[in-house]
Amino acid sequence: MNEFIKRGLIYQDNKGNAVFVHKDEHDSVHGADIRGTVTDVRYTGIASGSDASHGFEYIKGTPEKVYIFEAAIDMMSFIELHAEENNAKFVSMGGLKPNSVIGYINSETPVISCVDNDEAGESFNNRWKGNSNFTINRECRNAGVKDFNELLIQRKNLIAMRCNEIHLFCNETEETVREQYSPTYSR
Repeated sequence: MNEFIKRGLIYQDNKGNAVFVHKDEHDSVHGADIRGTVTDVRYTGIASGSDASHGFEYIKGTPEKVYIFEAAIDMMSFIELHAEENNAKFVSMGGLKPNSVIGYINSETPVISCVDNDEAGESFNNRWKGNSNFTINRECRNAGVKDFNELLIQRKNLIAMRCNEIHLFCNETEETVREQYSPTYSR
C-alpha cells in the first residue's frame, strides 16, 4: 500500500473516501475510482469527468503481460499475494467495464483475467476467452472465494491459525521436554 501512496495512486479525500487515481505510464491523470469508507453503506463509483478508457493501474517492472481486475482492492490483494510477480501491468476496470482494457485484450500482449468468481465475472471471461492472448486465473474459484480480497483474508486467517497451532505445539513440546529432562532434586 505504501508504494501506491508514494506513487500518488491512492489517497484519502476530505470526506474520508479512498481515491484510486487513474494515471497512465506518463503520469497523466485520467480520472479516479472512489470507495466510501466512512458509512455503513459502502459507496463505490467513478469520479465525474473520468475517462472510461483508463482504469486504476499499477506497473511493476517492464510490463510483458497485463492482469485485469474488477476492483482496485482485488488488484492490491493479488499483488500482495503474488509479490514475486514482476514485469506486469495490473489494471482495475472499476467494475466489469472493458473500455479500460479492450486495447490490451485486442493486442498481442498476454492478458490474465482476475475478475470475480461469480456469474458476472464468468460472463465477462466467456466474452473474451476466444482471444489467443486471454487467459483466466482460477485461483479464487479453486479456493471457493469470490475475489482476491477474500482470498487474501482466507490465507491470512490460515496462516494465523497455523501460527497458533505451531505456538501451542512448541509450548506443549517445551513443557514435555522440561518435565522429561529436568533434573529432579530431592532434599
